Amino acid sequence: YALSKLGRSEEADSLYREAIARRQAIYPDGHPLLAGSLRELGALRMGAGDLVAADSLFSEALAMQERFLGEEHSATAMTVNQRGVAAYFRGDYEAARADFARAFATLARVLPPGHATTLQVGHNLEGTLRKLERPAAADSVGARLDSLAALADD
Repeated sequence: YALSKLGRSEEADSLYREAIARRQAIYPDGHPLLAGSLRELGALRMGAGDLVAADSLFSEALAMQERFLGEEHSATAMTVNQRGVAAYFRGDYEAARADFARAFATLARVLPPGHATTLQVGHNLEGTLRKLERPAAADSVGARLDSLAALADD
């Protein structure tokens, strides 16, 4: 991640792929650490504009996280969110909406009320609903976000 921020994305990509290969050798049936590396490489590829590769990596990481961590885990939800971001950037707003809704619902259940991560994913959902021209649904999500934020202030 740090290398990509320094403009050394090719080197970061190579190191992620090396880490993934090593983790696949150690964990041929998958592991949460391997899923995390896949997700991080997906984020790097998304940042480079390779949305197809990012989506594939996020989906692979997600399948592994669902198997090892379950659907009701914050790491799983964040991978769903990242896949939604890739879908949004591809212009597939309905797929993005579905992923953001799923991630938001999970995070609202598993993280403390008003957690910043939950709120950020909720804003992703709200913005996507507005892009899809569903203002009533977006307003409803916005009201829920206000309620959650108020709970965090208590």
